[in-house]
Amino acid sequence: MCLYSNLVQNPKYKPNKKNGGHIPAVVDTRVLVVPISCGNCIECRKAKAREWQLRMLEEIKENKKLIDDYYNGLQQERIDKNNADIKEKEIKQNEDLLKARKAAADASIEITKAETEAKEKLQDSYLNAIGAGIGILKMFAEKNKGLQKALLIAENGLTIARIILDTQRGIVAAKATLLGIPPFLPGPLPLPNPKYIKAAVLANASVAQAKINAGIGIAQALAATAKGLSSIGGGGSAGGGGSVNAGGGVGGGAGGNGIIRLWWIY
Repeated sequence: MCLYSNLVQNPKYKPNKKNGGHIPAVVDTRVLVVPISCGNCIECRKAKAREWQLRMLEEIKENKKLIDDYYNGLQQERIDKNNADIKEKEIKQNEDLLKARKAAADASIEITKAETEAKEKLQDSYLNAIGAGIGILKMFAEKNKGLQKALLIAENGLTIARIILDTQRGIVAAKATLLGIPPFLPGPLPLPNPKYIKAAVLANASVAQAKINAGIGIAQALAATAKGLSSIGGGGSAGGGGSVNAGGGVGGGAGGNGIIRLWWIY
């Protein structure tokens, strides 16, 4: 019941369409006014709430499927949003992981590069020292055919060693190009990286070409050794033209002083 009701004129006692303009007779003057609710007090608000509650309950009974579809749609929207957030988070985690791996790989490449350069300098210094020693001994081997043969074999062996070292360095450099490229693309699925596949094909082709060139160079060095021993005379002969076997071994021989065996390890 309204706490602050107002009194207004009763529309029943007004000329209107319903009564055809004929006002009915007034038996009691008290019926000329009727109370109306204010619509703002606590009691009016409670009454409106009860009315809306009843109306909503009836609408739910009549349109239950529409209500269910609406709430199911909201729920599916939340699920899709959560899945999108999870997927985005996984992609970011994968990207961060790839960045960390790349940083670690770059650091490892720099360390390996520094170690390789130091090793190459040491190997070059050894070979240069051996070459200098051979050059000094040549000055004293003009009349000694045995020493000439030994120096010729040593000199060509040094040439073969340089070929092997240069080939190994080229192979390491070709394989190093793969370290900076991730093998898989970032994402929830481990899809192969086309750039990595292309670089791997090129690296394998470079490795194969380097081995072929090394085999040709070694064969030429062995042939030169055989020719040099024949020109010196004294029974020297080449023990083979040199070959690159499937296991990576390089074999060849020269002269009567023994067989030179060089194993090529990749």
